[in-house]
Amino acid sequence: MLDQTRIIRADIYSLAKSYNHYAEVDVHFDERAKFQAALDTRILAYGAGINDYGAKQLAPHMLRAATILRAFCFESLEKTQMTCDNLFEIFKHHDIGKTDEHYKRATIWTLDRAPTPEEKADQKRHAELGPKVIDDVLKQMEASTLFRQSDYILALKGASMYHHERLDGEGPQGLKDSALGPIMKTMCVVDAYDGDLIPRQQQIDRGEIRTPESVVLRLYEDQKYHGGLDPVIINAFRAFLPRLQELEVEFAKNDATRRPVLTPSFP
Repeated sequence: MLDQTRIIRADIYSLAKSYNHYAEVDVHFDERAKFQAALDTRILAYGAGINDYGAKQLAPHMLRAATILRAFCFESLEKTQMTCDNLFEIFKHHDIGKTDEHYKRATIWTLDRAPTPEEKADQKRHAELGPKVIDDVLKQMEASTLFRQSDYILALKGASMYHHERLDGEGPQGLKDSALGPIMKTMCVVDAYDGDLIPRQQQIDRGEIRTPESVVLRLYEDQKYHGGLDPVIINAFRAFLPRLQELEVEFAKNDATRRPVLTPSFP
C-alpha cells in the first residue's frame, strides 16, 4: 500500500535527493537493477503479438519523458545532477500501471478513434494501478523488506500514481495544488507534453502534425488542461523550448513515429 501521507509531505524531489544510485554507495543497487530489468521485461512483453504497444509506444514514451524531465530539472530548475539522474530512473517507469492485467489485450491504448467517456475513464485507472503492478513485481522477485520500503520504490509509486493529477483536484486521485510538490507538478507537465506529441490516428486522418512549439501552446490554451497544470512550470517549459526541439531531433533518430518540425522559439 502506498503511504500517501509520506509521499505528499516529502515530495518526490526530497525522496530523489535522499539516495545515490551509483553502485559503490547504494546498498540497493543490485536489487534495483534486478527490479528494473523485471519491469522492462514486463513492458516489452505487453501487447506482444497484438499491437506490440509495450515495445513500440509505452517504453519509448516513458524513456522520452524521463529524458525530458532530467534535462529540464537540471538545466532549467537547477537541481543537482545526482537528483536529476534519480528522477530519470524514477520516471522511466512512471506509466507501468498500463501493463496491469486489467488491460490484458492492450488495445485500449491504440484505438483508431477518440475514446468514449467510458473508455477514457478506464484508461485513467492506470494511475491507481501503478503501485499495484510495482508490488506485484516486488513480490515475484522476492524483494527484501528494506528495498520495498526504500525511497526509490516510494518515489516510483508516487510517480506512477500522481502523474495525471491537476491543480484543480480533477485528476485521478483528487489531489489539489497544495498537496502536489513542484516535481510532481513538473512530472504532470512533462507527461502531458510528450503524450500530446504522440501521433494519434484521428490526428493523422485530418493531416495534423504537432510540433514542440504547438504542444507547449496547447498546454497553455487547450481546454482540457485549463486549471490543471502549473502555469509557473509551463512558463519555464516554454523558455525551455529550444532544448525541447533539440531533444525531439534526437528522439526522431530512434523512433520513426516522431516527425519533428522545428519552429522558431517564442519571443
